Amino acid sequence: MDNSGHLNLVSFAFFLCILACGGRVLSQAPAGADSQQLQPLIAEFDAVSPSQKQAWVHIWSTYARTMLCALQDARGNGQLHIYMNGDSSFRQQKNFLCNILQPGFMRGKWALDVNALHDEHESSCYNSELNIRVTFIDNSCCDTGRLAYLLHRDTDPTGKENPPAWKPRTVGQSSPAQPVVLTAATPAATSEAATVGSGLLREAAIMAGEDWVIARGQATSNAGTQALPVKSVAADVDADTETQLVLYLNCGLHLMHLGRARPFECLQQQYGYVETIQEFSRAAARLYPGSPQIFMTSNHVCESNFRGPYADALKEAAADPEGFLRQCVEIVNMTAGPLLGNIPALSYACREGLFVGHGTASLRRRMLLALREEKELRARGDHVGVVDAYALTEGQCWASQSSDGRHYPYVVPMVVMELIATMHRQLLRAH
Repeated sequence: MDNSGHLNLVSFAFFLCILACGGRVLSQAPAGADSQQLQPLIAEFDAVSPSQKQAWVHIWSTYARTMLCALQDARGNGQLHIYMNGDSSFRQQKNFLCNILQPGFMRGKWALDVNALHDEHESSCYNSELNIRVTFIDNSCCDTGRLAYLLHRDTDPTGKENPPAWKPRTVGQSSPAQPVVLTAATPAATSEAATVGSGLLREAAIMAGEDWVIARGQATSNAGTQALPVKSVAADVDADTETQLVLYLNCGLHLMHLGRARPFECLQQQYGYVETIQEFSRAAARLYPGSPQIFMTSNHVCESNFRGPYADALKEAAADPEGFLRQCVEIVNMTAGPLLGNIPALSYACREGLFVGHGTASLRRRMLLALREEKELRARGDHVGVVDAYALTEGQCWASQSSDGRHYPYVVPMVVMELIATMHRQLLRAH
């Protein structure tokens, strides 16, 4: 590297240190001022030059690889598979990690590009030196069928047979009398009383900040339950060559709407988000028993970055909030499935599922509640961690492109570092 490149990295290292503290710097306040006002570090997303973008990736990649090496050294370099099921925010994290683990994976694209490899709904990479695999499965609505992708396959997404660090040998194996049962992660809505009683009132308590603990199984549906084919349990498993699977899970942004500009994709999951997260976690435990789970809260939505139809929808909602809500209810009631005709439930989903910062804050509160209940009711708390992407992206509108407002390329490495730190705690807690 020439001197100019070296200076560029050094100066950008200072940039990184500031960003790691929240993406803001203290303004110069007059002497004696009572407080200092925080100002954005850069004016806008595109103010960062291409060379600085590459430096950003280089610095964070060095840090991430160092942390992955430390994790694997502590584990004796055993096989590790980070299995991601979530939306495009996970795709970005997969791209960043695979750019580190498998040179050439990004095919010349910037590792943090929002649109890079967008059409690859299943993707995987592997590093033989570190013995680490990362796999991404596009699963925007917490679909337990998509979660089972790994269970049913002995080839990676490229078709390679028996890939290294793919899955524990006990996955898909059970006693004949105990088949693996998969239950759809959707809230029950068989009657207005059931839906409002176990959903709307409970969600209202959540939004009011109250604790609400329910009996096991309440407000979940067995519709769509299916038994999966199983094998006999393996008698012996060699711990030295066994694959450690870590489940990294999320759904959220695709559970939100912006009127006609952005219709609901996952209405039922939005309405019963607590039950959705809980059943997704339970399904993960059934499919991949003993594998640690890490949930990620959804990115904060910065609606001030919206342009075009999204910005127009925001203006419409601001001008007539109640009218915008009624319009949403009318639209979704035509395709509401089990929630058809349940106006209180649809009104709740339309109000709390608005694709703005308030809506993502609601998702975060409900996810944390869901996981806390799981810990209390099912004694599985030691196996469930949280990466709080909402906290890392809130207030960082500069880091998201105009017209986007929900992806934060410059913050992706920070989220990945939280993931690595959480894995370190979970995998080494017994040591």
